[in-house]
Amino acid sequence: MRILKTNTLVSLLTAASIAVAPGLAFADNGTAVINSGDNASVTSSTNQTSHVAVSNSNTAFTTQSVNADANSGGNTANSNIGLNGGGGTILTGAANIGAQMGVNANHNVTSVSGATSPASSNVTDVVNTGDNAHVNTTANTSNVVQVDNSNVAAVEQAFKAKANSGLNVANKNIGGGTIGTGGANIGATMGTDVNHNTTSVGGFGGLSGLSNGLVNGTSITNTGDHSTVHSSANSNSTVGVSNYNHALVNQGFFGASNTGKNAANSNIGGGLIGTGAANVGATMGVSANSNVTGIDSSWSGGLGTLMSGDNLHDIINTGDSLDSNTSVNNTSSVGVSNSQFLASTQYQWSHSNSGLNDAVSNIGGTGIGTSVANAGGTFGIAGNTNLTGIGGFFGDLLSLMGMF
Repeated sequence: MRILKTNTLVSLLTAASIAVAPGLAFADNGTAVINSGDNASVTSSTNQTSHVAVSNSNTAFTTQSVNADANSGGNTANSNIGLNGGGGTILTGAANIGAQMGVNANHNVTSVSGATSPASSNVTDVVNTGDNAHVNTTANTSNVVQVDNSNVAAVEQAFKAKANSGLNVANKNIGGGTIGTGGANIGATMGTDVNHNTTSVGGFGGLSGLSNGLVNGTSITNTGDHSTVHSSANSNSTVGVSNYNHALVNQGFFGASNTGKNAANSNIGGGLIGTGAANVGATMGVSANSNVTGIDSSWSGGLGTLMSGDNLHDIINTGDSLDSNTSVNNTSSVGVSNSQFLASTQYQWSHSNSGLNDAVSNIGGTGIGTSVANAGGTFGIAGNTNLTGIGGFFGDLLSLMGMF
């Protein structure tokens, strides 16, 4: 009697990338001209530029293969004489094969934080100046964020197994021929989880706002004649997120289990055959290609538009021919590109048998009892999912998700 049990576990492969970028830039400019004489000329400017580039590229080529054979059958007990009524007896143990295969690869989590202070702030005070004062102030902020995620995964999972406790022979025995087999069971689980990107820019997930509202405040009080005051606050924010996923997945299962094909023939004292269960089952799952992108807008405590600006302009008791020009300029550009390709094949070939037994030409009675023979499979594929939120509550929520 021979018993072989095989239990195979194939470990997973993981490729993951996590990137967290620091806060983006902002510019503050404060200018005060007080009690100056005639012909004063004041020029003040602040310029801040930030460029954040994150590039994640993952490639995974994985092959997992199981080839197993478990056998406790193929036994022979022929032409025996049992003095106490027992002739030829065969009892086999179970022949079981189990395998688990998992691939977990190519995951990117990127969080880019913003500025905790306003994007650009320009405050200009001109008080009690003489004639012909010339004041020119500017505050300029430029933020550029580019996140590129590229994932390529090719996964091959193959399972081939045969389990047998049958093919036993007990013939031409005096005292009876008896065969009892254990079960022959095959089970496999295959799972592939590849190519997932989570990107958070600004706000909660990015730890703070991408670009707070601009403020340009100008106050002109008690100036002389022919004064010129020019002030401006300018902000430019550009966000680009590009996700590319390519997945090729092939999962194949071949399983054959047998507890039958036994023979107990031409025995004196009876022929008895009892078989164990023959079960084959497979579970295959693929989860591939998902992108979650959140670009939030919660600066200045709001959940509204991406950027906002305030222009505050006070002119009090000025002389003749005042030339005053104040401006606030906001530019926001957001681009999200998702491209996905998934080709997945899942197939199963199963054979289970507990029958095809022979018990003929026996003296003393004949009995055959078989257990169940089952074959089943479960298949599942989830792929090519994009979830994008820009601004508003949804964008804030997805940005928050980027932290976890």
